[in-house]
Amino acid sequence: MNLIKNIDLKQKIYGGIDGAVHLLVAQQAARLGQLVYIARDDARMAQMQRALAALDPALEIYLLPAWDCLPYDRVSPHPGIISQRIEPLSGLHQIAQKGAPAEPKRVVLTTMNSWMQKLPPLSFFAKNCLSIEVGQEIAQNDITDFLTKNGFIRTQTAR
Repeated sequence: MNLIKNIDLKQKIYGGIDGAVHLLVAQQAARLGQLVYIARDDARMAQMQRALAALDPALEIYLLPAWDCLPYDRVSPHPGIISQRIEPLSGLHQIAQKGAPAEPKRVVLTTMNSWMQKLPPLSFFAKNCLSIEVGQEIAQNDITDFLTKNGFIRTQTAR
């Protein structure tokens, strides 16, 4: 119950009519610039993504799906789901590092199951991301050190 008391209802909108929710989210994203939308399930999250892409093509959309297994299950999450979760988180980390430009509008789309799952701390992405830009010079040893630190094994030839 303490969680419910801490919700600021002036900043949260819920219980919208299904047909109007897409328009409301697009309008709020245009007004606020940054928004998190929590869908009931993956199908509604995908539907919201398609609708927002059609309503506002300039909108940056970050999808954060839930794991496809239960916490502490013997089965690990599918690698595709892992990469689908890491991609938006690393993108948001890069925005946080560089400072968010005021112009682009962003929406993070997620599900209730995903919202309840733990995320790695921001320091995880700071240590485990290597950003390389066009024209940037970087020493080969820096790349190999980064890859070795992240679980790759150096060999003479790669297949």
